Amino acid sequence: MKARDLPEIKSAILALRQHNGPTVALVTDIPDSGRIDYAGLDNAQAGETASYLKSRFVAARTGTILVTASHDGFRGEELFPMVIELAFGSQTPCHCDKR
Repeated sequence: MKARDLPEIKSAILALRQHNGPTVALVTDIPDSGRIDYAGLDNAQAGETASYLKSRFVAARTGTILVTASHDGFRGEELFPMVIELAFGSQTPCHCDKR
């Protein structure tokens, strides 16, 4: 299943688990939900790779970086500002627009 990390979703997964219904989180992990596994990206590794590539392509440029996040309910997107700061330093303005 692909779903947001919300209390209602966790409750539904736990209810399925109690009735021997295995659930696998796909694309977005839902930890502490009773899911049997997660199939998707390693967000930390993907973030490190994105930071590296962005620093290579825009290292000599100045300006503002705009990062968009699809929704607060998906895990990992809350880390964008930290990734930008790690890649470019605290002097780089980062405007994170949640759509």
